[in-house]
Amino acid sequence: MYDPQSRALVDFALNIQTTSRNAIHGINTHPHLPPTKLDITISELLFSIDTNPDSTFLKRFHSILPNLASIACPPTIPQDQLCQYFLTTLSPKRARARFREATAHYQLNDLYETFSNDMADHTHLLPSILSPTTSYPIAGMSRLQI
Repeated sequence: MYDPQSRALVDFALNIQTTSRNAIHGINTHPHLPPTKLDITISELLFSIDTNPDSTFLKRFHSILPNLASIACPPTIPQDQLCQYFLTTLSPKRARARFREATAHYQLNDLYETFSNDMADHTHLLPSILSPTTSYPIAGMSRLQI
């Protein structure tokens, strides 16, 4: 499940990634037409931390970029090239899928840890509760209004 808390940061990073690519390479309005190029000063002034060091958005984006890139990029990319790969090459769709996988993994680990700390004697039941054949009816019953 993809909750709003884990989506906000991902959406922010992918929006910055997509808009900076559009500003640099142009905006595609039709598949058979060349992209509409923006003035180069717009892309340099808006999306470069070097020319726009006072931008709060760029500061936030570049502070979280290494962590997000390490999750979104494939493991074959060298560590020192992750940020550049995220900004220039990685597709937003694949990045979102990797973020979704990582979020599900973290949430599952958190659930197991919470379960083992609070109800250690029932931890063995957790895999069967989380299976789709069991979890869907439980979720449905919890939504019923009595």
